[in-house]
Amino acid sequence: MYMSHRSTFTKLVAEGSFPFRVVRIDGFMGDKQLLVFDPKAMHHILVKDAVLYEKTNLTMSALIMGKRLIGNTGEPHRKQRKMLNPVFSIAHMRNVLPIFYNVVDKLENGLSAKLQNDASHGPQEIEMLSCMSRTALELIGQAGLGYSFDDLSTEATAHPYPATLK
Repeated sequence: MYMSHRSTFTKLVAEGSFPFRVVRIDGFMGDKQLLVFDPKAMHHILVKDAVLYEKTNLTMSALIMGKRLIGNTGEPHRKQRKMLNPVFSIAHMRNVLPIFYNVVDKLENGLSAKLQNDASHGPQEIEMLSCMSRTALELIGQAGLGYSFDDLSTEATAHPYPATLK
C-alpha cells in the first residue's frame, strides 16, 4: 500500500465501512502478513487458539540471539518459559528480596560516599547508566548465581564485565 492510500485505508477500517474483515499484505522481503479486524477472529487468534498462530517472524531474532527464550516460538518457547516459571514465583521472590535490599544499600552507600567526597566541588553530575548497569549485574550475580561481581563503591573497583557489555 502506498502512503497516500494508507490514511484512507486506516480511516475506512476505523469507521467500520471497510468491506473486508481480514486483509493480507505483502510485507518486507516477501513476508505475508494478515491484518485482522473481526473481533471473533481476533479472540481465536489471541486467546483461544494462540498456540496455533505464530505471532511474528523471529528468524532474524533467532539469528542474532540464538535459540533462546526470545528467539523461539511455539513449543520450544513454551518449554523454556515453563522451566523459568519457578524463578519468578512469589515464594522465590520473597527469598531473593533481602539480597535486593542488600545490593541497593551498597549502591546507596557508594553514591553517598561519592557525593560526600566531591561535595567541595559544588553541584555535580553522576553517570547513572553505569551505576544502574553495575547494580543490575550485581543483582543477577547475587540472586541468580550466588556471586558478587562488584561492591558498588567506586568506579576504580568496578568489575570489568559491565564495561564489556557497553
